[in-house]
Amino acid sequence: MYTRILIPLDGSETAEKVLPCARLLSRCLNLPVELLSVIPIATMASYVAAERARHLDGVIAKQEYRSRRYLENIARDFPGSAVKCTVKRGNAAEAVIESAAVDK
Repeated sequence: MYTRILIPLDGSETAEKVLPCARLLSRCLNLPVELLSVIPIATMASYVAAERARHLDGVIAKQEYRSRRYLENIARDFPGSAVKCTVKRGNAAEAVIESAAVDK
């Protein structure tokens, strides 16, 4: 049947509204949880001026660090559940579909 609960988060209050239900489901069904955040590289690159493009790798690395810390903080609120924190680069919709398709 179900093997895990995938929770895509973007840092917004709207996305976080699913967390109470996800906590309950993971506890009641004894399912592991995967928290997912996606760094939209193409979107970020489109806002960087050409002369500052050399700094893009540093900006992306900083965003990945922040996203990982954010997910780890959320993971603390899932006591008794196995929680995996994943940060991916790319298009958010594609990353969510790809992550959901993987049977872990």
